[in-house]
Amino acid sequence: DWKRTLWASLSQELGVPLNSSVAPAEPLYSMEVLEELHPNPFAEVYEATPMVVVDNRELQDTEASGRSTRHIELAMPEGSTYMAGDHLGVIPKNSPALVARVAAAFGLNPEIRIKLHKRHSATAALPTDKILSVGTLLTHYVELQEVATRHHLEILAGYTETTAEKKKLEALAGDAERYAREVQGPRKSIVDLLEEFPAARLPFAHYLQLASALKPRYY
Repeated sequence: DWKRTLWASLSQELGVPLNSSVAPAEPLYSMEVLEELHPNPFAEVYEATPMVVVDNRELQDTEASGRSTRHIELAMPEGSTYMAGDHLGVIPKNSPALVARVAAAFGLNPEIRIKLHKRHSATAALPTDKILSVGTLLTHYVELQEVATRHHLEILAGYTETTAEKKKLEALAGDAERYAREVQGPRKSIVDLLEEFPAARLPFAHYLQLASALKPRYY
């Protein structure tokens, strides 16, 4: 009973119509939604046009079939056309566990933000002059599982602080058969070797130069 008469009484006493509204106080923050996508240097390197995925859904009963077939639709960028024979390149990404492992090999937290700078005019496959986290860089831009080359072994030897490990790396680099058996055969990456030879203090920036950029998978 009291609530039923409350608003009518307040309206009469304060002279405010029951159907009036009070403008809310202006909020402290305003928000701007940015539609621009994060620039990806791969598009320029491969002379490709980036596209936006507008639909991605599973077509199979994966539990029953044990397989996955996906229906994917992409929005054609303005001014572009599709012709039979054109390739769609999909840039993969590395797993969080692998990214964490590589970051740990260099004593880095994946959440740390960095900015890369070019020292000369060569084309860079990695984003430069952009602030991004170590985790983002390793996830989306760097091939982390590529087999280390004999040249890589020589560079690691140059950064190695103990004589014993330095000689082992130099021996692997100098003996083609041993390299094929102990590195190429088991597909050891640079990070595998850094874990095997902890005295090799390869700087992270030099690692990024040695590692290949993630390559598109073409369809």
